[in-house]
Amino acid sequence: MERYDKKEYYGYISRGKVREAVAYLQRFPSKRNLVKKYMRVFRDGKPVTRTTNAVIHKIDVAFQAYYRQVFWQGESTEDARKELCLRFADMFEIPVQALDTVQQQNEFWDEVIEKRLERAVVGEGYQYLGNDTQGYLGPYIWKKTVPTTYRVKLPHTVTRYTVNMMTGL
Repeated sequence: MERYDKKEYYGYISRGKVREAVAYLQRFPSKRNLVKKYMRVFRDGKPVTRTTNAVIHKIDVAFQAYYRQVFWQGESTEDARKELCLRFADMFEIPVQALDTVQQQNEFWDEVIEKRLERAVVGEGYQYLGNDTQGYLGPYIWKKTVPTTYRVKLPHTVTRYTVNMMTGL
């Protein structure tokens, strides 16, 4: 009998291969509930609710739709980015010029949408860090930053390092 390998599963996820990750999980009865969650979110398009704040939730749902387009439906990042730009332009009532080229999309995202997202998130009492990671758009939205200091043993010394932990979403 085949054994579940967490590294194999995370390998699919880290490469953005959500369909492959779900197919892998389907081979294991113990992962049935996780498969159901993926299907509900990605196949059925039912967004995950992570906050009761209506503004933050709308922003989160828009990004979830983008991830579904890219990672489940296999749309190009350019097409999904354009649709996300239009979704946020509509949400924030921002007039849109041409978004026909990747350069136009990137400029509109960086110069207009990203700034408007940050204002909206900060206006709700949260913190925001946007842009893209490994070519995919995505926000980091959190309620507060908690500096946490750790003692770290290095080869010839022990030193203290402070890490800022994000909490609240």
